[in-house]
Amino acid sequence: IAVLGLAAFIPIIITPPLAFLSLNTMRYLSQTLHSVGQQVRFDPMTGVYSRHYFLEITRMQLEEGGAFLMIDADHFKRINDTYGHATGDEALKRLAQALRAAGKPTSLIGRLGGEEFGMFIPKGRLTDADTAAIRISAAVSNLCHTIAGHEIFLTASVGAAVHMPGMPLEELLRLADERLYRAKRAGRNRAVLSETPPAAPDFSGVELWDETATSAAA
Repeated sequence: IAVLGLAAFIPIIITPPLAFLSLNTMRYLSQTLHSVGQQVRFDPMTGVYSRHYFLEITRMQLEEGGAFLMIDADHFKRINDTYGHATGDEALKRLAQALRAAGKPTSLIGRLGGEEFGMFIPKGRLTDADTAAIRISAAVSNLCHTIAGHEIFLTASVGAAVHMPGMPLEELLRLADERLYRAKRAGRNRAVLSETPPAAPDFSGVELWDETATSAAA
């Protein structure tokens, strides 16, 4: 009888700790999955979308068309070489901040790698890309003038392409990248949106978005 009583009592003693351990394990796994999900979706340094996630959600919206802008910081290597990588990292954060200030709430922004970023404007046309390029130049000039106490005067070059029916994402990226490097070769701090010659930006009177009203992914 004593043995049977002990056998019946053991589950009562063991069950609460096991339940507590199981609950904690599930909570830990949930937090871990959330953390991994955040790292997969967002670039940990700048807060904009990671390359993979950005390109995937851009691809999903191509059917309805849009404009793709490729943005690259000018002379970025000089910042790292002159002021150190910590200042370079801060410059990337400022550039991402500038893109958020320049983009519409519906714009998708991602870090493609290094100092290169992308912006996709769903259903955007050439006029939208032109407006975005001007706003990007204005935002970079406004927010990337002084970085970590250094007067750096960071600028950015932009290449843009508008999606045409049936055009794969890879071709859209190729066109934007090709025009980005045309902007670089033409003197930097300018945008190339089509086959027309690139011009330096004129962003006088441009008003930027209030970044506090937009998300990191906007």
